[in-house]
Amino acid sequence: MYSRISVIGDINMVEKFTVEIANMTGHSVVEMTREEIQETAKQAGAWVFVDNTLVSATEIAEVELNQDTSLRVLPGIVGGF
Repeated sequence: MYSRISVIGDINMVEKFTVEIANMTGHSVVEMTREEIQETAKQAGAWVFVDNTLVSATEIAEVELNQDTSLRVLPGIVGGF
């Protein structure tokens, strides 16, 4: 994967990003790794927006992310009747 890992002594620290996760009651703001974002989106069938651009869950590993990146996970919308 493309996550940055910093080694401090014997502790490996994987970079985490602030993510807004929308749900039925509003939204939650959490800290997640790339892998956690990807897994959450896949499990929920959710849409991931990176700086307001729709990105597939599989592309998260390749998208350039930094601490200023806006990340939102929203429930997928299904149309029809």
